[in-house]
Amino acid sequence: MAPSTITTALTHPLARWTRGAAQVTAMDREASFSSDLPKDADFVPVFSARTFQYGDVVLVRERRDKTRVRLIGPLTPEGAVGNSRGQMNHSALVGKSPRDKVDFPNGQPGYILHEPSLEEYTLLAGRHCTPVYPKDASAIVSLLGIHPGDRVLDAGTGNGALALHLALYARPEEGSVGPCIHTVERREDHHRLAKKFVAGYRRGLLSPHIAFHQGMLSEILPTLPVPFDAAVLDLPDAHLQLQYLAPMVKPDGHVLCYVPHMSQVMECVHAGQESGMGMDRVVEVGWREWEVGRTRVRTQGEGDSGAGVWMCRPEHRPAGHTGFLVLLHNRRHAPKGSGDEEERMKR
Repeated sequence: MAPSTITTALTHPLARWTRGAAQVTAMDREASFSSDLPKDADFVPVFSARTFQYGDVVLVRERRDKTRVRLIGPLTPEGAVGNSRGQMNHSALVGKSPRDKVDFPNGQPGYILHEPSLEEYTLLAGRHCTPVYPKDASAIVSLLGIHPGDRVLDAGTGNGALALHLALYARPEEGSVGPCIHTVERREDHHRLAKKFVAGYRRGLLSPHIAFHQGMLSEILPTLPVPFDAAVLDLPDAHLQLQYLAPMVKPDGHVLCYVPHMSQVMECVHAGQESGMGMDRVVEVGWREWEVGRTRVRTQGEGDSGAGVWMCRPEHRPAGHTGFLVLLHNRRHAPKGSGDEEERMKR
């Protein structure tokens, strides 16, 4: 039996390949993923036309030392960037694409251009306070079970890094309007600078999904749309806020307290019990990077450079403690007075 004919779109992580003929046999489809493309096919690579423009934040990597990276921007007509080898205007970066190379006017090697990821933006951007690091922010999103369209409270905006991570996953489907993340900050300076930080990520891509509020949480909560699907408390007195927050979270919804000390963990667990919340778990997120690459083994004898081998070892940079994640769930609709205290702490 002849192979059935199917209609398909072949997608590559870096480029989309479109075929002139709409009909592709199963055999052709399998062959199209090999290194040798079918000779009778008219394949055209279609790449993104994204180029850097004024207002963008660009990650630049030095060509002479690719371990040295920094963020530049937002790009302005008057701005400039440089190092000990030279200087160039921001205008030299405008119109360039990611991975383009830009050298200094004096001919010295300059930079390789990149669009920063959320992790790179969080770690490399100027900071007015310590951010929630990406390892913790990713764990928070996972533990809370954030889905598109969820309404989430972020109490303790800080520099805005956690609000960005939450909005990336909770932003509603296309066509929906209005913010899904409500972030509250008591300090006016942190509130103002966090808005600037969020607006700097990919030209404010996630700004429409984040509503900023400045003031005390207990005073702001009654003015917010409720109920919340989930909430995060990144506050020194997180345990004192649980009594105000519990009625604002959906039944069985999750609340996560992000605190640095074990004494605060115990305070949050106790306050959660008093507010009708049960403890799910307490987590400390570890992170260890590894060096993986090829190197050469030194051997004796003139002219012998040694054999090439793979080197795999953990990096020597220590990963310090950042905080504990205390995950609680709202059990206020659960039957009361059944079983002892240990059993009532469980679902």
